[in-house]
Amino acid sequence: MNFRYRFQQFMQGRYGADSMLLGLAVVYIILSFLNVFLKSKIISLLGLAIFFYCVFRFLSRNTQKRYAENLKFQRLTNGLRSFFSKLVSRVQQNKTYCFKRCPNCGKTLRLPRKRGKHTTKCPICNCSFKVHVWMGDK
Repeated sequence: MNFRYRFQQFMQGRYGADSMLLGLAVVYIILSFLNVFLKSKIISLLGLAIFFYCVFRFLSRNTQKRYAENLKFQRLTNGLRSFFSKLVSRVQQNKTYCFKRCPNCGKTLRLPRKRGKHTTKCPICNCSFKVHVWMGDK
């Protein structure tokens, strides 16, 4: 019997990894990094408690309760996760598009990156305004 099969047998009926586990792991890594510089026993104990809670959640057989905890965590962090996903999307689109705000309604518009001065019309409030794009294709 190989290790993979034994591990699958061991994990059967257990909760495993989810987004809350990943979030707690990030908090643990940040606390560990801070503890390198601050050398605080409180931060060390807090990090250790988070680590053991992660192991407990990973190996837990009470899947309903862990699922409910994960849903609550996702509801709490929804704004933060959407902010970072929008930021990543903007960075990926930055070479072909520029992002400008409408002066009337404040909506962010995605415009093609063409160098020069342009007149743009907002699709929300139909306000026309001038946009100056500094970098891009001619």
